[in-house]
Amino acid sequence: MVFSLMFFSACSLFKKTEKINNTNITEKTSCDILCLSTTDSCSTISYDLCSKLCPNWDDGQKKCVQNSSSCDAFYDDCQIEKDFVFEPVLDDDCSFSCNNYIEKCNIQAERSKDVNDQNIFDDCLSQCSEWTPEQSKCIKEAEFCTDIMMECGS
Repeated sequence: MVFSLMFFSACSLFKKTEKINNTNITEKTSCDILCLSTTDSCSTISYDLCSKLCPNWDDGQKKCVQNSSSCDAFYDDCQIEKDFVFEPVLDDDCSFSCNNYIEKCNIQAERSKDVNDQNIFDDCLSQCSEWTPEQSKCIKEAEFCTDIMMECGS
């Protein structure tokens, strides 16, 4: 029984490898695979952000990302930020609140402003589901970052 499980596991691993090396995989699948490995090696890039950036990468950048093992390599060597523009989808209270947070708080980072803003937006959206309706409204309508931090309870 144990041998069967080990054999099954080894076969499953082989099939995954076979899929990754298959040249007929779609661009979306290729990006999914790259982004899963990227987010494991670099915590400053979310899977959502990587998925937005990846379709714009050329083959050289994708190969670089595949071979990189650190955040510096992803950002600097692979130039993953090149030509990325932050364009949030504003379609619900959370997205409007998170966009206002980004606009009012203007959080600085080592990376490009667009990539930084997208990461913060994605992180904010993931936290927003835990906010009360009052908190979301407060953040959405705040005029200053200090209002968000001191009055909204975020």
